[in-house]
Amino acid sequence: MQADGGSAMLVIMSDESDAKTYEERAWQYFLQLQPSITDVNAAAELAFRAVDAFDRGLKRRRGQEP
Repeated sequence: MQADGGSAMLVIMSDESDAKTYEERAWQYFLQLQPSITDVNAAAELAFRAVDAFDRGLKRRRGQEP
């Protein structure tokens, strides 16, 4: 590891209190966004379609290979 990589070590070596602080900040940020159920459902639908399209493409490629 390079000498300037100290910040990466801090992330890896963080204790549970740091993780808890990060979790609390992330939750507060999420609450500020206040996504509606419609937003959440739309995001889930997009994710489902992306996975489905990827799966179909993968199956197509596997079918073309000998």
